[in-house]
This record gives sequence, structure tokens and C-alpha cells, in this order.
Amino acid sequence: MLLGTVSSELDLSVRSANCLERAGIILVGELIQKTPDELIRLRGMGKRSVENIQFALQEVGEKVHVKLDLDTQLTIPPWNRERATDDVLIQIMRLQQNNGGFKINKYVSERLGLSFSDLLKTEKRIVIKEECDKMAILSTVILIPTLEKKFSMERPFMSDIIMMHRKWLQRSIKYSTPTIDGLPFEKWIEERIQLMLG
Repeated sequence: MLLGTVSSELDLSVRSANCLERAGIILVGELIQKTPDELIRLRGMGKRSVENIQFALQEVGEKVHVKLDLDTQLTIPPWNRERATDDVLIQIMRLQQNNGGFKINKYVSERLGLSFSDLLKTEKRIVIKEECDKMAILSTVILIPTLEKKFSMERPFMSDIIMMHRKWLQRSIKYSTPTIDGLPFEKWIEERIQLMLG
């Protein structure tokens, strides 16, 4: 839940959600490190919005039996930043899309040793039947194995996040039936993903 996006985990007012998004607060774990005073200083954030956020955090915390509040100051991974991989994990989780999947950016692709320009070229070669985000499909295909390989063993909570995005990917591929270079996308990915990830 801490690595989930604010928009998917919390039931917030439109104003509160927009203020957080403008401030670059994407993950629940990032939000709960802020004090109410820090939030109230955000552009467009009022006292009522801060109260809305506090209430939403408490509501979600009660469901999972965890005390969630503003200014929690997490000292657990990945927010203790003991390892460089923790920062990569946070950056990957910030790429989550509201309905599922990821959308990779240049910073994360370079941190993973991938060429962002090659990813953009690959995206252009994907042919899709339905209206669907080709880069989100490609990014999710790349990031799921990365998350499994680098993070899931030491962080069991990652399995739920990975499963959610895997299901989104399966639905997206089923309905949009992407092809690349004339091959079904799944077949092309099987051949190429190992080369990309080493």
C-alpha cells in the first residue's frame, strides 16, 4: 500500500488529489512523510483538503490495521534509502498508471541500463488494434520482470503490486492484440526481453 499511488489507494477530493499531483507527491509513502504544515503550504491546498487527506489515510489504515497518518517519517525500506536500489524502486513505483501498468521515463530507463531512445523506437514499431497506450504496455512488460528479479524476493509485499500490473498487462494485450514486426507481441517479447534485461 505504501508503494501504491495516492490516486489508487486513497479516496480524495478532486482538489486534494490535484494539489498533491502538482506537488509531485505520487506514492502513499511519500505523502505520509509530510506534515500538515508542509501540505498546507502547497499551492491550492487548504485546511479542508488537509483534513480530507488525514481522514482518507486513517480510513485506509484501519482497513489494513496500520496506523497511517501525516508525518509518519518512515524508516523502513525503501524510504530509509539504505541502498541505491531503494531509490530505483521508488522511482519505478512513481511510474504506475491509475488504471494499471507503468509508463517508463528516461531517468528510470537509464538507471536500469536501458536506452530510452531504443524504447521509443520500439514503441513506434508496435501495431495495436484497440486504442491503447503502446508505451504503457511496453514499459509494463519490461518493468514486471525487473521488479520480480530485483525486489520481490526481499520484499514480499511486492508480489501484490506485481500481480495487479501483470493482470492489467494481460487484459491490455488480450483486447488490443499488439504485434511488432509481424509477430504477436508476446512472442516478440519472449525473444527480446532477455536481451534487454541481460
